[in-house]
Amino acid sequence: MSIDEGARERRRLGDHLVVDRGEDARAAASRDFGGWVQGNSSGVLRPQSAAELEHVIRSANELGFKLTPRGRGLSQSGQSIPSAGLSLDSSGMKRIAQVDATERSIWVEAGVTWREVLERVAVARLRPGVMPLNLDISIAGTLSAGGFGSTSFRHGVAAANVKQLEVVIGTGERITCSRTQAPVVFNTVLAGLGRTGVIARAELELVPVRSRTQTFYLLYEEPGQLLLDMQVLAARPHLDHLEAFCSASVQGLALGASGKREPFVHWLYGLHVSSEFEPPAAPLHPDALIDGIQPWRVLRSEQDDSHAFAARYEARFEMMRRTGGWAQPHPWFECMLPLATAAELIPKALSLLPVFLGDGHRILLVSGARRPPALAIPEGEPVVGFAVLPTGVPQNLHLPALAALQRVEALLLEAGGKRYLSGYLHQMDERKWRAHYGDHYDELARAKATLDPNGVFESCLSQPR
Repeated sequence: MSIDEGARERRRLGDHLVVDRGEDARAAASRDFGGWVQGNSSGVLRPQSAAELEHVIRSANELGFKLTPRGRGLSQSGQSIPSAGLSLDSSGMKRIAQVDATERSIWVEAGVTWREVLERVAVARLRPGVMPLNLDISIAGTLSAGGFGSTSFRHGVAAANVKQLEVVIGTGERITCSRTQAPVVFNTVLAGLGRTGVIARAELELVPVRSRTQTFYLLYEEPGQLLLDMQVLAARPHLDHLEAFCSASVQGLALGASGKREPFVHWLYGLHVSSEFEPPAAPLHPDALIDGIQPWRVLRSEQDDSHAFAARYEARFEMMRRTGGWAQPHPWFECMLPLATAAELIPKALSLLPVFLGDGHRILLVSGARRPPALAIPEGEPVVGFAVLPTGVPQNLHLPALAALQRVEALLLEAGGKRYLSGYLHQMDERKWRAHYGDHYDELARAKATLDPNGVFESCLSQPR
């Protein structure tokens, strides 16, 4: 940037909105948690309020620079990385309103984390309907992708549990929207990856929470019975959390397709079923739980404080940091499958995965209730969320990891699966975007042209336009 351009930028943005062009800031904004995509951030803007966010986006239209919305940068395919523009970092927008206990809702700004929301609403004995496993993700970042959790079997994605949004669209106009007010904005921003507007504030729907959570650990030998039982359990109103796991039991070395010996894996499937209760009421009895279902084993049950239960994955993330996995690339593969074929597809997908990708394989039931139109999912309800979430991939294993995940992707997409767009997506082009969105592709492209006519919002991930 020349001296004249820098002076012009400062005059337009003002002294309170300085572009951080420091080397460290630009380097951090040029990568994301995935670690596979290298962008080129020319600087970082950090608005502290909706008014400043509005000012920045108006300035981008007038001065002709590009913006890439970013929360905590936990995307994996460059969704939050500029290709040659400024990073729009909303993590400083941290205001949280008081809980509306009557409406069971709360307004929060874009940079607030789920952990911070949970702390605020716990005193009212409420919680968000759906929370991600990582509570340190920002609200806006989660809602712009969709957001899954152990309660998705009942409440759908996190983006389906929003009453209203305050959004700054690509023209710089600030709009309050909902399912009935400015619905085009609402429907294209939720799960829209920041392509048409930036969430400034969100009014989250809350649900009652009881003080204790009891969890049963069940084990299955095959996914068909697991999925059948998950459907039975999902219909029981006294159950609050369902999440399943794919566990590799390595049984030595056996001859593989190549004729060489390689790890021989037998897969098992764990299911965690949790029910909240309020003492002195008794917790759910094991006999009541297993009535009508057929697990292979009931391994254990335990009770926990419900607030602590919400943060149960912290141990995994701390392990990733201690072992260095957090700093390694994460080609997380997340896909939604038709329920009718999931029991057949999941073992086939697992058979394609190398053992070094670890134990980060998850299965969720996902209700389609109030699904944001920008979130592509297979036909039918519920659908099955399948995720491969390795703790990290060392450099010498990058190529075999990506090759295996591309084979998994080809298998599942051919069978009608739909990728969850926060994950690692390999190389996307217009043909793949059209296949992903189907009939909604042109609708999203029209929304982009209307709400962001100058193409202010861009990222390293190509998008319908």
